[in-house]
Amino acid sequence: MKKIGDLRISWIWTETFPDLLPTPSPLKPPWGGLLSEADYSAAFAEARNLTGLLALPWGVANPKHIHYFWTYYLESQNPYQVQAAEAFRRLVPLRGPTPAKVKAPWPTSRVSLECYHYPHGFGLIITLQLKQDLPLHDAVELAIEASRTGDYEATWPDGTTLKVSLTQLGSHTLDQLRASTFGAGTAQGRRSPKPFSVVTVVRGSGVNPKTANTPNGEVHRALEALCSWSPTWEDDVLHPLANRTLTIRQAPVSHLLYGSTYGRAVWFPASFVGPGGGKSSLGCYHRNLLLTSLQTESLAQLMILGRDRIMQNQPVSVSLEKLLRSGAGILGRLYGGDKATYRSASPTRQIDDNAWTQAINYIRHQVGGMDPLHL
Repeated sequence: MKKIGDLRISWIWTETFPDLLPTPSPLKPPWGGLLSEADYSAAFAEARNLTGLLALPWGVANPKHIHYFWTYYLESQNPYQVQAAEAFRRLVPLRGPTPAKVKAPWPTSRVSLECYHYPHGFGLIITLQLKQDLPLHDAVELAIEASRTGDYEATWPDGTTLKVSLTQLGSHTLDQLRASTFGAGTAQGRRSPKPFSVVTVVRGSGVNPKTANTPNGEVHRALEALCSWSPTWEDDVLHPLANRTLTIRQAPVSHLLYGSTYGRAVWFPASFVGPGGGKSSLGCYHRNLLLTSLQTESLAQLMILGRDRIMQNQPVSVSLEKLLRSGAGILGRLYGGDKATYRSASPTRQIDDNAWTQAINYIRHQVGGMDPLHL
């Protein structure tokens, strides 16, 4: 019997604000903004020195921990040594304080929240770790419950405590972030229509790592459910397995990176079977895929804001032009799988599935003088 002992689920939301793009901006965060290189560099220096309101996304230096995503994203530069000007050019976000403390209603589970600030808005990540030895079917059922009807107890910095669903947790946390960043009464920005999820089986058993997965089989249905979050997942018509499988380099036949418009599910049996499972390697892979997905969505939203501003004949400052050109270049490298940066098939599918290609290509042509996205 296939069993899951450790399931990691993360959900991503972004919220962007057109009013952050003018110079000067009517929105005033406590750190003064991140749109210009000077403002960003000041906030980056305070984050590095642990003297500001924001922190570096990779935290303080720890020689035992390598941040693979940021290292490759920065084209093999050491994140702890990267200069502020380079981080600005790469659109590296700065991490805000923990937006809320959350308890999940299931034993041996843990919830964490992260907030990342960009020049044009912020990103929110909610991660749930479910540690229970369950048959695959029951683990999927529990994950569906967590995504749709979970009763989370959340406490925000202002002392407000509520019992909420996951959707309510994301929405209320974004509202709190907006108020604490820009002031009470600030209008909601452009928010993700639904969260993008990343699910990874970190520990499991009862799976033969040398056996390929069959279309319409138990694993196929489970991975579809962990991307769709459908309450009728047991009876839903499945998408063809070949259409949903993303390319993985040098992987065993049993490995699947399953993708939908709003989600990814990671099934790597050769890594998660065994006494300890793949806590280290799969936890790292989950984190890398999660941050890749966050950067892809946030930068794509910047392209949309920039396109709308240009098409509406609104002024584009030198700082904004630099950011648009940088973002268009980064998305081009992520889309094309450039060897110089973090490589994954996921950003290509994420951009195509969400119809972001047109806005990205518009900025690449109008601002960057670049060719359209290509593989």
